[in-house]
Amino acid sequence: MEMHESNSKGSAYLPMMKLSRISKIRNLIDEKTWKGPIGEQFAPLWRHDSGSVYFWRLSSNAIFIANVDGKRHFLRLNLAEERSLPEVEAEIRILLALNGSSVRAAQPVPSLAGRLIETAEWQGDLYHAVLFEGMPGEHPDDENLTEAQCLRWGEELGRLHKELAAMPSATVNGRGDWSLDLANMRKLLFRESAAIRGALDAAASEMEQVCRIRPAALIHFDFEMDNLLWQDTSVSIIDFDDCRIYPPGADIEYAIRSLRKSDTLDASQQIQAFLDGYSAASPFPLPSKQELALFRQWHRLYLLAASHREMDLPADKPRVSWQSSLELKFAELAQKLRSEIVNDAASANHKTF
Repeated sequence: MEMHESNSKGSAYLPMMKLSRISKIRNLIDEKTWKGPIGEQFAPLWRHDSGSVYFWRLSSNAIFIANVDGKRHFLRLNLAEERSLPEVEAEIRILLALNGSSVRAAQPVPSLAGRLIETAEWQGDLYHAVLFEGMPGEHPDDENLTEAQCLRWGEELGRLHKELAAMPSATVNGRGDWSLDLANMRKLLFRESAAIRGALDAAASEMEQVCRIRPAALIHFDFEMDNLLWQDTSVSIIDFDDCRIYPPGADIEYAIRSLRKSDTLDASQQIQAFLDGYSAASPFPLPSKQELALFRQWHRLYLLAASHREMDLPADKPRVSWQSSLELKFAELAQKLRSEIVNDAASANHKTF
């Protein structure tokens, strides 16, 4: 098992593009045809079916669908200022290394020029583009997962961690790590209250302690149902855009956080089934309850910091309805996160490792 150290000097976490960049793309999408000029510019760099390109979603990147011989493919566009070329190159190396392994991960497709990554400018911004093959299956509803599905879910994450841990450092180098995220969180949260800044300091100290016990390794970082496609019992994994180097237990907590929204007995049993599945397949021991609590707190701080960089429209700039709605949604989330962060810090329930 090989642990990895990051030498990345690129960007850190990116839950969502800055709203200013989202607006440039979204405001030019035709809501009748779901076509957009940025998709029409990049798609011709790959062989694809004429007329098949249309907008899919905007989050930390822009996604367009482009069919190839009638089969759905996904064109992903990352802003170069938000995702460096070395980061994307490392992601592609990781995906290629997973090809033919015990896990199924969506693979990149060569462009007409034979490149897996194409870089070009659109409206003054530089983008890195990758075309991914479509994978079979559906996204299950995580609110109605059976214990058997949760067991299988955990097993798949355990298998993925096993494959990732075996990769040489040369494959992984270029991806960010928790310390890079921490540096960016400090920059973004410096205007928050003393209680929030104190919670970040405490979480950073605890993360250092955990990394002495559980050395950091490459993880997916977003192993939720939105990034898994199920076909019977077969699972395909998509969206390695956020993969980074963290204590492996962080991947567990970020995967099951949706289950924690419910306090029912079923949710507790689902979580236990996930942990049982992971333990059966992973080379890593299960994290303690204290470690999982730390990763929960870290993720709240991570999202709160992200909200500061994402909501970047000038206060005096007119908004269209979707922009106002999104800003309100993120303002409400930020307030919820602040409350949870402060309450968690006050309870001091993950101080001993």
